[in-house]
Amino acid sequence: MRRWLPGFVALSAIWGASFALIKVAVEAGVPPLWVALWRCALGAVTLWAILVLRHERVPRDRALWGHSAVVAVLLNTVPFTLFSFGETRVSSVLAGVMNATTPLFTLLFTVLTVA
Repeated sequence: MRRWLPGFVALSAIWGASFALIKVAVEAGVPPLWVALWRCALGAVTLWAILVLRHERVPRDRALWGHSAVVAVLLNTVPFTLFSFGETRVSSVLAGVMNATTPLFTLLFTVLTVA
């Protein structure tokens, strides 16, 4: 068996479970903004734990933190909020499938804008 397969399966299970858990949360009455907040917070705690376990230092560059804040808003906060809001209207399976099409739409957008 290939060495990458167990990690790939685990990552797939974690990624897919996140959409099911978003659905569980919004059906339980948790507002979409709170779902996004907790998802981002848990991700941040995980990254801090990895830094601690690897004995690495937190970057000190202000510009890096500024750029990271912009990226966090555009690529984490906004999409996670929209996914949470979207799952109040559609199934978690459809949300996961639509998210999986992101690379394909990115390719299409790039071809249309560059060509």
